[in-house]
Amino acid sequence: MRWLTGAGFGAAAAAVGLGVLACSGAKEGRPGLLGGDPVVEEEAAAVAAPPPEFATLGVKVGATGETGSAPVALNVSFARPLRADAGVGLPAEGSVLAIEPPVAGEMRWSGPTGLVFLPAVGFAPDTAYTARLTSLTGTGGPVAIPEADPPKLTFTTPKLQAVRASIAGYQARTRQLEIDVVYTGPIDPETAGRALVATVNGTRVQAAASAGAPHRLRVAVPVPGERGQVSLAFSAGARSLVDPKVEAPAATLDLAYDVSFPAVEVKAVRAVETGDGHVVEVLCNDPAAGETRYWRDHSSDRYKYYYLSPRCALDPERAAEWVHVSPEVPNLRVVEASGGFRIFGDFDRGAYVVRIEAGARTVDGGGFRAAREDTVGIVAREPRVEMVASQGRYLPRSAWGSLPVRHLNVSQVELRIRHVPPQNLVFWLTGAESADGRTSDLVVDTKIAVSGEPDELATTWLDLSKLLPGEKRGLYEVMVVTPPVPVAPVAVEEGEASEDVEGQDTDGGGYQPPKPPAQSDASRLVLTDLQLVAKAEATPPGRSWSPRIWVWSLDVATSRPVSGVLVEVVRSSGKKLATCTTGSDGGCALELPERDVDPAGPVALLASKGDDLTYLKFADLEVPLSESQVAGEPYQTTVPYRATVWTERGVYRPGETVHLAAALRDRQNVAPKADLPVTVKFLDARRKPVKTAA
Repeated sequence: MRWLTGAGFGAAAAAVGLGVLACSGAKEGRPGLLGGDPVVEEEAAAVAAPPPEFATLGVKVGATGETGSAPVALNVSFARPLRADAGVGLPAEGSVLAIEPPVAGEMRWSGPTGLVFLPAVGFAPDTAYTARLTSLTGTGGPVAIPEADPPKLTFTTPKLQAVRASIAGYQARTRQLEIDVVYTGPIDPETAGRALVATVNGTRVQAAASAGAPHRLRVAVPVPGERGQVSLAFSAGARSLVDPKVEAPAATLDLAYDVSFPAVEVKAVRAVETGDGHVVEVLCNDPAAGETRYWRDHSSDRYKYYYLSPRCALDPERAAEWVHVSPEVPNLRVVEASGGFRIFGDFDRGAYVVRIEAGARTVDGGGFRAAREDTVGIVAREPRVEMVASQGRYLPRSAWGSLPVRHLNVSQVELRIRHVPPQNLVFWLTGAESADGRTSDLVVDTKIAVSGEPDELATTWLDLSKLLPGEKRGLYEVMVVTPPVPVAPVAVEEGEASEDVEGQDTDGGGYQPPKPPAQSDASRLVLTDLQLVAKAEATPPGRSWSPRIWVWSLDVATSRPVSGVLVEVVRSSGKKLATCTTGSDGGCALELPERDVDPAGPVALLASKGDDLTYLKFADLEVPLSESQVAGEPYQTTVPYRATVWTERGVYRPGETVHLAAALRDRQNVAPKADLPVTVKFLDARRKPVKTAA
């Protein structure tokens, strides 16, 4: 027999996200300082949308740079998109970050949810700064900022000094080691080069100094081999690039180098959103781990791939020594992952500098010959909305006034409710899960304001009884939808198709990014105070369905039997095969016809009492009765007799006589009448007949 139940109110979460697409074949542009792909300064028509309320933006002003050094940029992040994707990299007209003391620079869009201030030279050493966001304008127009308390950032830059030296590269052909000397602020490469004396393994060498990345001096040193010791001695006199009056004190930086191991090749360092927040993903190829193989980038919305080694994992015991993140992140840890490794931690919105030290080794013997440093932007989590009861089927009538909806980084959701009337319920049960115009009517289409803390899941309880006061029999599909983010097309000139190279999209042509779809979730619920439990008799041989189904109707709140419930068993066409009415014990039996021209069997039960209606679909709610697989004779069989045969012992010598005994039973487990003819067949080890006796 099979047990089926219509009890329970299920809940599940379906997380959905909103992605940003890159343009294939775009012109080379300024790298995104919040860790995005290179952006292009192209004029594009943006789709205007009303600006969000300032209170919903969750504005954060932060600094981009290493801990203990002056910032290389300032960033402003939002929990809601203010700009269409086409605006990435363009000047942020109408947005002002007022800095005291004044610093020359420019504001640009770093993404739909961020701005970045790029200083023309940098911040002066040993100076207190205050940055206030005094004006903000997005695609939809200006956003009103509270004048009394605008978002701000206060920081003090450190004194100018050299803090460390790290390997930036090694030229094997010329045996030249490139070293980055990191300062706490912008440094004048000419005066710093004159103050430098370099030695390798205790021997003075001629070093060449040049401007490097922000706050860095690039030093090229000739070395005799793949291992050794470099000492860089700076006398006083290296001047600040911002304030020439300020000089860095004398400093000596010692550096041991080893470039003899296979070099790890980093393909990408990026932020990836997970269900709990963001992680930093490092995709890399380790030659020491074996031959490369094709690796599909499943996080990309388009065709993107890399050739990577089977694994590229840092030594877990020393990973914390080699991986650094600025600003500091609580609970930082490094974990091996597909395509490389991931850096976990309590990342907040803003820009982070991720540094992997030179000399970091993998578990297979490869390593980082040069230090790797990337700026990674943690943006607002993708907006989403979900029904808490997305997997539920039945909802008590009293709960219609408090239906929970979870949402993230949205201020408004669209609510749509469709009603499947009783006469269409069977057709919906046997068709697609979503309700459409053929089986249902749209009865509610409105927008609901919601609120919550930025980047945190919040729950709003919807009172649907006010939106739909007149309850109707049948099924309701309750759908919530996030408003779509407008995206303007990106202009791509003819002939700028991307080439078929590793890590690039391969469809080419003038790609126009599609409009990101609205994110949605739905619950399909029956408002009922009835629950059904059914037990179907096993289907006998030669029949297409069970001859009898026992049904019990229970109260959803008290689990007490409910009498007077009309129960119908129907097939997919809607035809009723049998009906019954529950008695005082809440139960009744459905006697199904033995045969019918149509071989299609029953698919569901429909139960009603007064204005209450519910259903039970057989295919969805069958309950397994056994905790493990069960074998044996079937409950009903077409074989007329069964026999159990045994011998007096299990092993015989050649020439001995075997005595057989048998017990026969018919379908009713009764011994047959006397003189029943019996034929015995003897099989050998290959299951071939060797003798027959009657």
